[in-house]
Amino acid sequence: MGKCLITIHNVSVSDDSMLRIGEFIVDFNDKTTIKFNEVHDGIVQNGYFTNDAGENLGTTKTNSESFTCSKGSKLILTDKYSIINIECKNDAKCTINTEYLKFKKSNGGLYSCKGVLVGNTSDLKDKNYNTLQITGSKLSGKFTDISISNSIQYMEIGYTDIELNLSDLAPYKNLTGAFTLPNNTNGDLSVFDSNFSKLNVIYFGNNLGTVYGDMSKLSPSIVEVSCNHKSNSFTWKGTRPSSATICVFDAYANFGDDLDAMLINQANCQKGNTLVPFILTGNRTDASDAAVATLQSKGYTIWINDAQP
Repeated sequence: MGKCLITIHNVSVSDDSMLRIGEFIVDFNDKTTIKFNEVHDGIVQNGYFTNDAGENLGTTKTNSESFTCSKGSKLILTDKYSIINIECKNDAKCTINTEYLKFKKSNGGLYSCKGVLVGNTSDLKDKNYNTLQITGSKLSGKFTDISISNSIQYMEIGYTDIELNLSDLAPYKNLTGAFTLPNNTNGDLSVFDSNFSKLNVIYFGNNLGTVYGDMSKLSPSIVEVSCNHKSNSFTWKGTRPSSATICVFDAYANFGDDLDAMLINQANCQKGNTLVPFILTGNRTDASDAAVATLQSKGYTIWINDAQP
């Protein structure tokens, strides 16, 4: 016998607080603005639309790409299926549950959405994000669950609980500027090799994982690796080109027995930003005395095992 749908109650619901099919929700913890690249109709519950002056502009707004809402507001858009890009103000004053992003269009981005997302990476599948600026979001799950364009330039996922193995970043060779590791990162940092010619700085953030690798393989474009007090164990087995800018390792980068090799090699590289000090741990010998003196003469401050050589 075939299956059929049976409805028992012939009633309707008039509760305006209940979600309808296709609705998209943004919760405002404080007054701020959220923008889209397509027009939407929206209503506000528990607050009102407003402007820079804080005026009450009512609870309905039509054909708009931008919505500024008062503190405590719940913004309800009528068509989550048409959303491509979302842009916030990097002020973490509104939140979006990732459940609503399951239905957005592909090939868009999340811009300046610092602290905005709440949920799981499994909701970000099949969207081919071209920009992912979600630093500090309450987001957990596997990095590999997120569908990301290989041409992405701006990926800001630091200070989230995303689980990342560094090898999974290999396809994203257009990463530009700075990259901060999420809190659960493990693997070989030398994945950021010479193919990552637009990447300049790597921050460990609050990473609790284990990071290692041969740092002589890092892209010549990388000029700073800011570690933390957590587990890291680096080697230096190759040669950084003398034409490359010196790469400063700080916040207790551990080079073990390869500390001399790193210092000697980098003393022959080009002067860069000297405002950030080398803060290192490892086993240094007098073999690198001349290299340390050269780096200091170029303006670098060097700390090794909590002391200045």
